[in-house]
Amino acid sequence: MMRNPRYTLVILLFLVAGIRATAADSAPSSNISMNGDWNFVADPTGKLAVSDLGTVTNVRPTRVPSSWQEQFTDLRDYAGVAWYWRTVKLEVRPDASHQSALLRFGAVDYLADVYVNGQKVGSHEGGYLPFEFDVAMHLQTGENQIAVRVVDPGANPSEIEGIKYAEIPHGKQNWYVQTSGLWQGVEYEVRPKMHLRNVHITAGMDGKFKIQVVVNNVTVDLPIGEPLRVKARITDAGGKEVWSGAAELKRDQAAYELAGSVAN
Repeated sequence: MMRNPRYTLVILLFLVAGIRATAADSAPSSNISMNGDWNFVADPTGKLAVSDLGTVTNVRPTRVPSSWQEQFTDLRDYAGVAWYWRTVKLEVRPDASHQSALLRFGAVDYLADVYVNGQKVGSHEGGYLPFEFDVAMHLQTGENQIAVRVVDPGANPSEIEGIKYAEIPHGKQNWYVQTSGLWQGVEYEVRPKMHLRNVHITAGMDGKFKIQVVVNNVTVDLPIGEPLRVKARITDAGGKEVWSGAAELKRDQAAYELAGSVAN
């Protein structure tokens, strides 16, 4: 959203096609919050594997989002390795040829290895930024296990699996209490295979602006005939359109830029 003295400007972005969509493309997106009850176990030796989670002892229930220091008083000063896991039941497995099944984490401190049904789907390093993985190929109809292995060094020990606490971004945790683990929310979302991923808007005081858009999977199902476009329009506070623009999608091109200006 952009503001100036005359308008409250709302920017709407969407993909537009002049062809009939497939059933998978027109199916509504679904979203499942995975916040709430998870299983948790500390792994001080770092030797547990995802295949061990069904038989491991000392498993505790935990709430996500939260840090393990917040949940467990005996782990208030624990820095090291831990596992989180839970199941999610899907009535229908997503169609991986036409849909993306995004497993999205708000933040995990610090290094996260993510597994779906025992298969590693990706890793993310950094405790403060969101990340996601497309897990459609790893899902099945019915019960699915989601597991996360977390590594977080602290003041003691200050290095774990080659990660040095002094060399990673952190705040005043060593003064107070660390925030390790799945300390932000988790969600599962099914979207069309081709979808908007990132939007960055730069606006100036002179009314000029740029809208930079990244589209996922542009190579999937590009239409034959009338082209597919990413379109943006700006409306004022009363809903009147004051600007619109569009860019035609091209195969193997993910990034697009729209530019224009509105009256101050």
